[in-house]
Amino acid sequence: MISAILAVLTAAGPDVTWVAPQIYVEGRPFRVHVEYKAEKDGMVPTWLLGPSAFTIDGKPLDEKKPKGEVELLEGSNLVLDLDLSEALRSSKALKKADFKLGLEGSNTKSIEVRYLVQAPKGLNFMDEKKMPTESLSKYFVLLETNRGNMYAELWPEVAPKHVRNYLDLCYTDFYDGVLFHRVGPGFMIQGGDPKTKDESKRGEWGTGSGPRMVNAEFNAKKHVRGVLSMARGSDVNSASCQFFVMHAAYPSLDGKYTGFGMLLDGFETLDKIVTAPGEALDPQASTFRPTAPQRIEHAIVLVAP
Repeated sequence: MISAILAVLTAAGPDVTWVAPQIYVEGRPFRVHVEYKAEKDGMVPTWLLGPSAFTIDGKPLDEKKPKGEVELLEGSNLVLDLDLSEALRSSKALKKADFKLGLEGSNTKSIEVRYLVQAPKGLNFMDEKKMPTESLSKYFVLLETNRGNMYAELWPEVAPKHVRNYLDLCYTDFYDGVLFHRVGPGFMIQGGDPKTKDESKRGEWGTGSGPRMVNAEFNAKKHVRGVLSMARGSDVNSASCQFFVMHAAYPSLDGKYTGFGMLLDGFETLDKIVTAPGEALDPQASTFRPTAPQRIEHAIVLVAP
């Protein structure tokens, strides 16, 4: 699944391309990118340059349409980055459910957007009686990084203990502030080590553990682009808190590491992190330690309302 969907406005006037997330989290920013390209001199209505240009399930996101026009000269580009979160919060058209985001007047298909909220307080993902395995599949994870967001679904049906452990670590803020300390283009990004919060322990990055170890749950899921898998040592049952996200397919990992989830959105963030400049960690230079921090600001557990 691609991280965002590109739509093209085919109506008369400037060509318009726009990109929007496929997931909306209540109370969090929802940023869309819009570009107007003028093939000839013309005017663009002002209301097309804000939230009023968008629709929710065919209804106006914002019923207020500012008056006026903006002139675009032939060959010029107008680029907009809009945060629609406030408009979504106050919109009468938006219900607490998945929705279709459209661009008013466009002949292109609307973007399917999943509506999620932050998981309520008081949950205990390690309690198998109160939180049975079959209930875990309704939870998702948002990784807010300093390079952008990544959203993931989890696979409790093939790796229940790993999913339970990962959800608990995200829910209890364990990952907040940790780095992706090892990256490899065409391979993966690895993070989750609590020692990476401390620059003075740089020599120990990659050796940190969490509150528990998790036994291997090798499964038939392939290590392809976007898959979340758990790092471990030579002991197959030594997975703890460090995890990696696949940048590309890597068949040699299949059946040897436990895949437990998949990105739904945020592949552009993955690409930014994996290509960050860094210093080689091995003679073959297949993995690097980024020079600038590639940080998980917050790891947040999400659920449908």
